[in-house]
Amino acid sequence: MYSCGVVKDDEGLARNIFSPHHYDISTGSLTTLAFDDILNKGLSVLRCNQVDTTKIIEIGNNKKKDIHGYHGYITVQAKTIRECILDSKRAMAIYDTAMIDLLSHADICSIGVTSKSGKNLLRIFLRETFSKLVPIPK
Repeated sequence: MYSCGVVKDDEGLARNIFSPHHYDISTGSLTTLAFDDILNKGLSVLRCNQVDTTKIIEIGNNKKKDIHGYHGYITVQAKTIRECILDSKRAMAIYDTAMIDLLSHADICSIGVTSKSGKNLLRIFLRETFSKLVPIPK
């Protein structure tokens, strides 16, 4: 109903990163837990052509809870997600999941990956494929 349309291959996708689950402060690196949502409900991302950097950060700041720290966001191109192949099949799909108050929302979902090793490979692929953390301005 609120769709911005099909997510195109050349679109950037941004994911907000929080600690302690997504980001290890002591090492300054992403954890594979930052990508666990792909295995059950979909990895929540924002479509970069529908939202600017200021809005991405605002959404992250609004989402953080008292126990979580908001560190910034990571990005990836939609085409890269769609090119991930496991067992000779596409492993992920991107769905426009726009909402009335967040038109830029999309989800990256696992498709047909059921083995434990396949799920681990997906999380590792995502951790290695997304950009380095774009930190929030201090």
